[in-house]
Amino acid sequence: MSQSKPRLKTSAMIASIADEGQATIPAPFGVALSKLAAQRPEIVGMTADLSKYTDLHIFAQAFPDRFFQMGMAEQ
Repeated sequence: MSQSKPRLKTSAMIASIADEGQATIPAPFGVALSKLAAQRPEIVGMTADLSKYTDLHIFAQAFPDRFFQMGMAEQ
């Protein structure tokens, strides 16, 4: 009996492991945040070198002056 994989629903990491042709929703958080930020100028995006995996690369492209790359801070 073959077992089908569940339908995957998240961004870049999921797309990288999804089977060819398997439906995924591209960058849901980044798209939603960008839509909201278009209406609310106080919204900024901050990440620690994980923008691709948190979908903030979408926000960074739309609002480069409101995107902050903080880098890793392990102390």
